[in-house]
Amino acid sequence: MILPVTQIGSLPFDNPIDAVKYSRKHPIPFLPELVVARQEFMLRLIKDPGKLSCLDEFTKEHFEQVKLQCIGPMALRRWGNYSVKDAMSMIRTYLDTIFERVNAEQKILFLDEPGLEFSEIGMGQKLWQEIFGVYHATPGIHNCGPIHFEAMFRSGVVEIISFDAFKYKAQAAEVLSRRNGKRIAWGVKSIDDVLDFKPGDLITPPCGLSFKDMTGTSQIPYTAQECESIYGALIDIAQRLSTKP
Repeated sequence: MILPVTQIGSLPFDNPIDAVKYSRKHPIPFLPELVVARQEFMLRLIKDPGKLSCLDEFTKEHFEQVKLQCIGPMALRRWGNYSVKDAMSMIRTYLDTIFERVNAEQKILFLDEPGLEFSEIGMGQKLWQEIFGVYHATPGIHNCGPIHFEAMFRSGVVEIISFDAFKYKAQAAEVLSRRNGKRIAWGVKSIDDVLDFKPGDLITPPCGLSFKDMTGTSQIPYTAQECESIYGALIDIAQRLSTKP
């Protein structure tokens, strides 16, 4: 049995070799990235996927299953001020670069859409469908802020909904009975953050492991040692959930 443990992507390691080595430990390895700040790195990389720090090292191996990700079109439009046409073109170029090189039997693709507004979901679904229709991968949306669960549960496009269960489990608890068969990537710090674990669900940290505190101008980075502790905790949580009767 493959434990359903993966991560969001961003890591505090000093070099690609250590970052990829850490990723490969996970039952579902993920394409890592060495970053400086959440918004900055997403906008920087989408402009030049050739500068992905870990892609060369990551693609040296063949995987049974991997998790990949890219900034979503709604986030790219909001933060980068791009037109729909330009945003979609940049995303396609970025994902072409990754999918042409990553060698895996199965792929999970998350589009990062932090801060997604309810009014954006209608347009977002059309754009997500256009993206996911091109790439052979299980489609997911990651949102590290409050999430409009009801709209996402009704989506005909998204299969996995990734969210920060540590912060928003109370919000999730109100609607989980209507999840409509959707898989959930639970962003957790403890097993208590997982309210309704189903087969096919994933266990992840709440967000990437670049900075643990970005309040105001304060940026407190994770350490490599903390990443190892988080990995151990995720494995323990997944083992306990997977063996529940």
